[in-house]
Amino acid sequence: MTDLTRQLQGREIAAVLCNGTVVLIQTIDGREIAIKWVDESGEVIKGKPVVGSKGFRVNARSLSDLLYLPGAVN
Repeated sequence: MTDLTRQLQGREIAAVLCNGTVVLIQTIDGREIAIKWVDESGEVIKGKPVVGSKGFRVNARSLSDLLYLPGAVN
């Protein structure tokens, strides 16, 4: 689990803002997390965040958790 995941886990996102060097994630409870892009030497670089993909993540232990099969044995 990344540090970002730990910081945001269980929180509801209120807004995501960006200005070219920082993406700011604000949660409804007032927390703000600033994400910066840096090069190998740690210098802040400009960038443009883009959506790489979107969708839903399904958490299931087995196929039977996803499918309704009347009469099937777990």
